Amino acid sequence: MAEQATVPAPGAVITVRYRDLDTLGHVNNAVYASYLEMGRVGFLRDVSARLGWPTSGYEFGVNVPFVVVELTIGFKSPAYLGETLDVAVRMPSAGRTSFAFEYEVRERESGRLVATGRSAQVMIDPATGSKAEVPQEFLDAVEAVQGAPVERR
Repeated sequence: MAEQATVPAPGAVITVRYRDLDTLGHVNNAVYASYLEMGRVGFLRDVSARLGWPTSGYEFGVNVPFVVVELTIGFKSPAYLGETLDVAVRMPSAGRTSFAFEYEVRERESGRLVATGRSAQVMIDPATGSKAEVPQEFLDAVEAVQGAPVERR
């Protein structure tokens, strides 16, 4: 029986492509960073749509300006060519200028846990490149999208 998901559904659906594979025939470890990014972008599109902000193009990035400062990935089982992977994302916590994302990658048909991840982001002021506060309206929209509170640190 598959492990129960601990992360809500918003994120991305990915079909493993040949270019994602390593010489052993499974997804190369470096590719998972892109998979998590795809999940993060999908999640943020849902948040942006809830706020009435653009969900693509230059304006999408301007409304939520942050940099990823840390990324960890735990590999649980291999993924193979043609499998469909669901990347689920949630924001468990946020501070004054930073926030965390947690990720789960599961094979869709079986529910098999493929990978987990965690990233830390820092909001920035695009004009100066310095830290900026995480907007409350952004956190409120995140909570609505994920259906769970964001712990304030």
